[in-house]
Amino acid sequence: MKTIFMLIVSSIFLSTVSNKIEKDSIEKVMTYKIQKTEKIKIESATISTRTPIIILKKD
Repeated sequence: MKTIFMLIVSSIFLSTVSNKIEKDSIEKVMTYKIQKTEKIKIESATISTRTPIIILKKD
C-alpha cells in the first residue's frame, strides 16, 4: 500500500518536470525502494518450473 501511494505521489509530482529529470528521479525512487527491501533467507527449497511463486509483504 505504501509503495502504491509513493508511486502515485511521485507521478503527480513528476508530471510537471522535464523528461530527463523525471527519468532520473524515478530511477532514484526505485533504487531507494530496492535498497530498503528486506532480505529473505531460504534454508531449503525445491522449486519446479511449474510451481507458482507467491510473495507476501506485511505493511
